[in-house]
Amino acid sequence: MNSLRRLCQLLLALSGFWFPALALAELSLLCPCEVENTGQTAVTVTAGIRNTGDEVSGELRIIVASSVEQPIVIVYSRAYAYFTETLSPGSEHEQGTEVTAGFKLPSARLLDAEGKTNLVLRL
Repeated sequence: MNSLRRLCQLLLALSGFWFPALALAELSLLCPCEVENTGQTAVTVTAGIRNTGDEVSGELRIIVASSVEQPIVIVYSRAYAYFTETLSPGSEHEQGTEVTAGFKLPSARLLDAEGKTNLVLRL
């Protein structure tokens, strides 16, 4: 058992040489942000995104989700708004950038007594 433990420790120590430290893009949502309907099944999301990390970001999308309750605990995705370009370190999509996406209307169980729901933006 001791030899197995030593082997595991050795492999763990060597893994630092094989797998370099990860450098990640750090993204921030620039608000004020708006979600506005642009038809019966589409919304326009107005927001900005900033990359303060050390790497180029991957594909950028904002998820528009809904929740009937406050505080918001469980959300259901309704739209995926994709930005057209990735972000280099230190760059941003300016506040006020608009992207349009298809919108799936919330079901009746996600509406309150007045027929309203809370929208959540996630980056």
